[in-house]
Amino acid sequence: MQHAVELLAVLLLLAMGQCIVEPSSRLLRRVLYTFGWSVLAFGGAILVVSFPSLAVIAVQLAGLLIAMYVVRWVIASVVEHFHGPMLMAMPGKGEIAAAAARATGASPKDAKLATRRILRGNEGYLSLAALLTLGPQDAENLENAWQAACDKTRDDVNAMCLSLGGGKSPDRPSTSALQFLAQALCLYERESLKRVLGRFRECRLASRDGRERAMKLLQQQAQNNSRAELLGIEPPPSDDDGAPGPALRPEVLLWPALGFLRLGLRKRAVALSLSQAILILYGTAAVIAGHGFSGNSGYVFLGVALVIHIQALLAMGDFADAAAPAPAEAGRQG
Repeated sequence: MQHAVELLAVLLLLAMGQCIVEPSSRLLRRVLYTFGWSVLAFGGAILVVSFPSLAVIAVQLAGLLIAMYVVRWVIASVVEHFHGPMLMAMPGKGEIAAAAARATGASPKDAKLATRRILRGNEGYLSLAALLTLGPQDAENLENAWQAACDKTRDDVNAMCLSLGGGKSPDRPSTSALQFLAQALCLYERESLKRVLGRFRECRLASRDGRERAMKLLQQQAQNNSRAELLGIEPPPSDDDGAPGPALRPEVLLWPALGFLRLGLRKRAVALSLSQAILILYGTAAVIAGHGFSGNSGYVFLGVALVIHIQALLAMGDFADAAAPAPAEAGRQG
C-alpha cells in the first residue's frame, strides 16, 4: 500500500512540475489531465509486468520501438543538417488554421478544412508563404484562393531560386534552396529579400554554406514581413536587436522558482516550489531512514525533483521571451 501511495504522489508531483514549466494556460486542468494519463500508463505497465510472459513481449517491443526512434532521430538529424539551416519552425495545423482565419476573416471551421486540404497537396512552408498574400477578400472562397496563391508563390520561388544560384542545373532548382526561400518569404518582405540576396552572388543557395551566409545577410539587412507578426510568426533576431539578456543568476540555478518569481509568475513559482520541496524533503527523509540503494524509494523522489529542476531551467528562456514586451509596445513605452 505504501508503494502505491508513493507512486501516486510521485506522478502527481511530476505532473505538477512538468505542467508548471510549460507556457500554457489552464494549469489545473493540464495537471489533472497529465496525472490521469500517467496513472493509466503506469497502471498498464504494472499489469503487464504481473504476467511474466507478457512482460517479456512488452520489453522486446519497447526495445524495438526505442531502436526505431533512435534510428529515425539520427536520420532526421542528418537530413536536417544538409537541408538546413532552418529559418523558422513549421507551425502546427491548428496554428496555421488560426492564422488563416485571422488573415482572411474566414470562419474557424472553413479555415481548418482549407488548411487540411492545402497542406495535403502543397509543401508546408510554401503554403504558409502563400497564406501571407491572402486577405479579407479571399474569405468566401478560401481554399481556391489559397491554392491559387500557392501556385503563384511556387512559380516565384522557383524563378528566384534559379536566379540566386539555387539550382542543381540551369533548370532544376534545389529542394533545400526552395525550402529556404519559402521560409524566407514567411519572414521577410519579398522585394527586400530579392534585393538583399541579389546583391550577393556568392550566396549560392544550392549549398549549405551559401544558405548560411544568406541567412546572416537577411537577418542584418532584410525588412521583416509586416504580416508575419499578424499571423503569429516571429522573425529571427538580428545582431543589432540589442545586447543579449542577462544570464541566469546563481540563486535561480539553485532554485528555479525564483526565476519564475522575477518574471512575475507568482502562482507558478509557488506551485513549483511546493512540488520540488515535497519531493526533496520526502526523498531525503526516505534515504536517511532507509539502508542502501536497493529498494529505497527516496532516490526516486530525488530523481524526479532533479528532472523537474532541469526542465524548469530549460523553460526559463521561453517564459522570459513571453514576458518581454513586443518591439512595437517597447517603442511606445520608450
